[in-house]
Amino acid sequence: MGRPADHHFYEDERDLIRLAAIVWHAVSVSHGFKDGNKRAGLLSAFAFLAANGTEPDPSVSTEEPGTFTDACFQQNRFTVEVLDRYLRTRCRWIQND
Repeated sequence: MGRPADHHFYEDERDLIRLAAIVWHAVSVSHGFKDGNKRAGLLSAFAFLAANGTEPDPSVSTEEPGTFTDACFQQNRFTVEVLDRYLRTRCRWIQND
């Protein structure tokens, strides 16, 4: 879980989407749990984004992120870069009306 903080403090990473992708990747591949690492990583990324003023685009189905994550693992392309691109197209700033 220290990887996002390391990127922020030692590499001066300030892009919230990039940091969320790092969270997602770090939790998913760390094998901290017997089961559910990918789900925990995905939820951690969305929680991080929500805490920082963004949310998933409501037009995206609730099944899509899980399907995407599974496909990335199966195709051996579960990388921070791929997750970053995915989040950029599926998140929006929270609008306060």
